[in-house]
Amino acid sequence: MAREYHINETIIRKGTLREKYSIKEKKFVNNILHYIIQSNNSNDIILSEYAIEKDFISSIQLAKNKEKDNFIKLFKKQIKKLLPLNTKQ
Repeated sequence: MAREYHINETIIRKGTLREKYSIKEKKFVNNILHYIIQSNNSNDIILSEYAIEKDFISSIQLAKNKEKDNFIKLFKKQIKKLLPLNTKQ
């Protein structure tokens, strides 16, 4: 099952991280949860929970992913300092 988002939570389109939408309302239609979202530049858009899960990420999850990426980059940098690899022979 998809993660449930909350009213006024910010979600970001995965393809272009500049497109931010705010969740305005939640409704069940045919036993499927639908979200009404809106950006500063758009009218209301109605999407199912499956479409949201596929094409969007929450701003909270995006921040967590960036923290993980920063940790991984730092870890790799420290390993390279400890174990210099000679690629030339």
